[in-house]
Amino acid sequence: MCNRHQKLIRATDEPNFFGIDNYGFPEAGEHPADPPGYYPDYFSSERFQRLGYHVEELRGGFYWVTSGGYDAAFVVTSNGVVAIDAPPTIGENMLAAIEDVTDKPVTHVIYSHWHTDHIGAASVFGPNVEIVAHDITKELLERFPDPNRPVPTLTFDKDHLLVVGGVTLELSYKGENHCPGNIFIYAPAQKVLTVIDIVSPGSATFMHCDASQNITGWYEAQKQLMEYDFEFLVAGHHMKYGTPETVAASIEYFQDVLDGAQAAVDRFSQSDALVSILEGPAGTTCLQAPRTGSIRWPILPRNTSWKRRATTANSGPSGSPE
Repeated sequence: MCNRHQKLIRATDEPNFFGIDNYGFPEAGEHPADPPGYYPDYFSSERFQRLGYHVEELRGGFYWVTSGGYDAAFVVTSNGVVAIDAPPTIGENMLAAIEDVTDKPVTHVIYSHWHTDHIGAASVFGPNVEIVAHDITKELLERFPDPNRPVPTLTFDKDHLLVVGGVTLELSYKGENHCPGNIFIYAPAQKVLTVIDIVSPGSATFMHCDASQNITGWYEAQKQLMEYDFEFLVAGHHMKYGTPETVAASIEYFQDVLDGAQAAVDRFSQSDALVSILEGPAGTTCLQAPRTGSIRWPILPRNTSWKRRATTANSGPSGSPE
């Protein structure tokens, strides 16, 4: 194996391991201790630390592959292998994981969505594979060409039934969530659902909601996961695959966040509450101009940090960071 397509990240159990990129914002204080059982057994194994990946059969020839921070999957059929995504942090280890369990060639690759961090090593599969994706994903990759993300050869709009070597995969697009073109991939016989960047099993993707473009659609997608009869969820991030229980916990958590935010909006959108905030404590003023009492909005000087944050929060042509 070579490292041509792989960004070397050595997994550790240090608290700052997953703080690889704070999207321009400083960390908010100290992190609490990780709960017992947070790190799965494979994480500290000699094999994982040496090879940098873990592969595990979920059911019926459907395999989950993880680097400890990014996930992908593949399913072995009688005619070959169908791969789902190819994160650069797994890179050619995706091929190694497949070779661990079968000598069959990869015949199909499914793109969950267009972002580089999930399909940026797709070129390792070579030029002779069928690449399946949503219409929007193809449009974006044609607009922003990348040799490491070959343009899809088979696309669909709403639904597509992919049958390869006796294995059925149901592909569906339910509208923009994490990004336009992000699809649901369901293996009904194995009861494995693959939906990327919607839930991070065992964790809460609080900051930026996985850098999602449509927060409402992103939260709705969590509930849409529960419309499937699944037992395993390949979610794209972190160290674990998901279950219906982890999805339910995420839905409950973010409902609490939404309820709290809505309560704050309801309270502080009232004029008397807003005035009390602007006036500040008794005997002081806050953002008030003398005499008129009108709000004085601060004028930001040039080259302030918010401009840099605005330009770096999205990665433009190469895809957003999640």
